[in-house]
Amino acid sequence: MIRNMLTGILCLGFLFFSSCSKKDENSPESSLTKKIVEVRLTFSESYSNYSLVLGLQGTSVNGGLNENFNFIGANTTNENSIVLPESVIKTANYYVLTSSQLSIKTSHPVSTFSIAMTALNIREADNSEPLSVIIDFFIEGKKVNSKTTKFEANDFGSKVYAIHVAKPDKIIDSSEFN
Repeated sequence: MIRNMLTGILCLGFLFFSSCSKKDENSPESSLTKKIVEVRLTFSESYSNYSLVLGLQGTSVNGGLNENFNFIGANTTNENSIVLPESVIKTANYYVLTSSQLSIKTSHPVSTFSIAMTALNIREADNSEPLSVIIDFFIEGKKVNSKTTKFEANDFGSKVYAIHVAKPDKIIDSSEFN
């Protein structure tokens, strides 16, 4: 589980650097645009059979993130957190998913928001239902994009998704790098 979390955090770092290196880096739109981002996760009926580990990252191309930055609604810990003026990475652990929905919002405007997910089946049965997750991205309260993913009962892989607020029509997906 720790290995998957570290893999997710490394993917977040890669996504951070790839999302900051757009073709037109000097464009005011891409370098200065910062907004509040929210992600809503909606889980399939089998959610109570799973635990969830999240890696969350908010970035600001021109800095300005401080120690007060947080992910509202996430069960974050300070353990393994990285706080820099241009990037904040935190982990959130849910030992049992107790609800079919989870909403996480940045406390301050960001340029890019990334989420790494690892879902683990906590039941002994090999024939457990997979966990489907709908990931909805909102910028300043308006839904801008959505993605659906699935975790098989015994699949220990991580899935990473990122959105750049200046170009919300494109979700950067870790499967693009496989």
